[in-house]
Amino acid sequence: MGLDFRNGHYRRYVRFGKRTIKEGEAAVIWSRKGVQREIIGPSLQRLFYSQIRFMHRITANPAQYVEVHLKSGAVEHIRGPITIFENPVHHDRILVKDMVHVASALDQIIVYKEEPRSKKQEVADTNVDGNVRRNIITGPTRYMQEVGEWVHEFTWSFNPAQPTSFTLLTTGTQQWDVNAGFHTSDNAVATVTLTVEFHVANIDQVLRVADPIASMRSGIQADLAVLGPTRRSDELHLKNDDCPMDSFSNYPHMIKTAHDAGLEVSRIIFRGFVPSESLAEQNAARQKEALKQRAVLLAVEQEHKMNTQAMEARRLKATIEQEIADAEFANNQRKAEQDRKLVVEQQMHQLQLQVATAENDRKIAQGKRDDVVQFMKSLHEMGVDLTHYLTSPIGKESAPLPSTLDVRLAVAQALQLEHKTQAVSC
Repeated sequence: MGLDFRNGHYRRYVRFGKRTIKEGEAAVIWSRKGVQREIIGPSLQRLFYSQIRFMHRITANPAQYVEVHLKSGAVEHIRGPITIFENPVHHDRILVKDMVHVASALDQIIVYKEEPRSKKQEVADTNVDGNVRRNIITGPTRYMQEVGEWVHEFTWSFNPAQPTSFTLLTTGTQQWDVNAGFHTSDNAVATVTLTVEFHVANIDQVLRVADPIASMRSGIQADLAVLGPTRRSDELHLKNDDCPMDSFSNYPHMIKTAHDAGLEVSRIIFRGFVPSESLAEQNAARQKEALKQRAVLLAVEQEHKMNTQAMEARRLKATIEQEIADAEFANNQRKAEQDRKLVVEQQMHQLQLQVATAENDRKIAQGKRDDVVQFMKSLHEMGVDLTHYLTSPIGKESAPLPSTLDVRLAVAQALQLEHKTQAVSC
């Protein structure tokens, strides 16, 4: 028994022995008489003059199916997920194929299947081998082709040099960018760039036309052949509101061919003109002349603008100077008024100070007089002889004392003098 899974490349002739077929393996064993038996593991097989051949394991996931080609010539399709072993006795080959993915409800595929006719039909028409049945598959789904079916392949020339082939038809809005020749009334040649938006309106008519896009391109060329002589080369860069290039009225042939091919045009977008080499040179010369004229006009406008700005600057300067003079005059007036007010306030303040000083001096003098009177009263109450005190040297010195401290000192001196006088008397 091998460690790895064995496939169809493992072939042995065994005279006497055994083989273990693991789970996940399968093998075909031929006896000495040539009779085959298919063994799906797990199994232990004893062999006697036998041939053994393991089989390939084929697996398909849910998005795939297997196409089994039998030795009899028949073909079978089996939807995944599935695992099948390729038996060389019964199978010619087994292929794994992807289902057709129809992603949305706007997507469709066209499937054909040939069905044999009855004997009466074969007698009536011996040139026909059978009937072909058509089936339209609309998404979202994954479609597995049945035996004998084939999917219709469309070939549309969005790019004439390289046509596009596809099987999934989108019925929603599609865009087609197209370039077409345009001859003006003065024999100039240009290329018109358009974007055409369309959608499938009738699937039966679409299937009747081999290449609807080629038919629409022919219609556009026919429409431009009629529209070209109505324009001049110098008018191509101008916008014509009366007959715009994206108007449906300019493309009757294209719209008709699209309708006959089962398509409906919903919008035409004009991208612009691409001039030929000669027309490009003419346009360049016109643009150069226009640029020169525009430069002259801009120079004149710039000069006029500069003159206007200079006049405005002078007017603004005069206005500012006048405003400055007015502001200075007003400032001087305010300053003079403030100085006058300040002088008056200073004079008033001096007068107030003088009045306050005089009042203070009066109060001080009054206080001194009151102190002296009080001092004398105190001496008289203590029995001091005021006449003797005032005539003494101490009395003369202390009589005009203004402060309370000096009064206290004078009282103390008077008491000392009184004691001395009493002592002398004794």
